[in-house]
Amino acid sequence: MIDETAPVLHRAAHIVSQSGAGPEPEMIAVADGRIRATGTVAALRDRFPGAPETDHGDATLVPGLNDARRARAAPTSTWC
Repeated sequence: MIDETAPVLHRAAHIVSQSGAGPEPEMIAVADGRIRATGTVAALRDRFPGAPETDHGDATLVPGLNDARRARAAPTSTWC
């Protein structure tokens, strides 16, 4: 069961969203190594009151699981 009361909220200058819809998120909520929510700072603070926050400043956060060892072993025709 996912405990949505225990995420860490992350802010950064840019957060890349893979949804392609709507404005760029201002903050993400991460729990158990997974992104649980994205949205505005106000919305996520309201949803997860008291959650610890990490401000990454001018960084760009890019969600994803990238296994570089596997990608190098794949044929280049499968690269995106």
